[in-house]
Amino acid sequence: MTGDLISGKELTLGLPSRTFGFRKIEWPDESVFVFAKLQDFPKDILSAFELNSQRANPKAKKELMLSLAGKYLAVHSLCSYLGRSPEQLLFSVSGTGKPYLVSGDAFFNISHSGDIAVCAVGKTEVGADVELIRRPFPQNVARRVFSDSELRDAASAEDGDAYLTYLWTLHEAYVKMTGVGVAGLSELDLAGTALLTPDVGEDYRATVIFKNNI
Repeated sequence: MTGDLISGKELTLGLPSRTFGFRKIEWPDESVFVFAKLQDFPKDILSAFELNSQRANPKAKKELMLSLAGKYLAVHSLCSYLGRSPEQLLFSVSGTGKPYLVSGDAFFNISHSGDIAVCAVGKTEVGADVELIRRPFPQNVARRVFSDSELRDAASAEDGDAYLTYLWTLHEAYVKMTGVGVAGLSELDLAGTALLTPDVGEDYRATVIFKNNI
């Protein structure tokens, strides 16, 4: 299924196009990674998130607010990256459910967990994932998804739960970059990719994978 996801104008939630000091990492090839906690957003933006999530129950409401936060980061990162206004951005969704920029001259991916939203933007296909460290990390998931060598590395790691959470972000970012869906979650082929692990806080792990980007 394809079609309009949401316009750049709508993703600004009707607010003036501006940044607000969210944390940003730039890499040598000009790719960009930004992240922010919900509380980092100004009160007027948070109020707009709240308004757009008011019909949900408390847990779903936070998820919706984080989703909006990620989209907000994507719009403003893409505007900065491409030198365009929000109104000039048009989004669609691939057959596998991956959002993309119709113009095709930049790629992005968003993720959220806990109270953090992240977005990666670059010149080629990208997958990004952030996760609050799971304590304990579910062993049935680990055995189903990770290879024997990954499980051995986790067993010898100083913080096994943190390492398993990192592995999860690695596999999720790969799936999101390739667009293969959950069927490819346990099969990694990182040849021709750039793997990055930005620091987003001690309670989180994040991974970004670009295709042939760096």
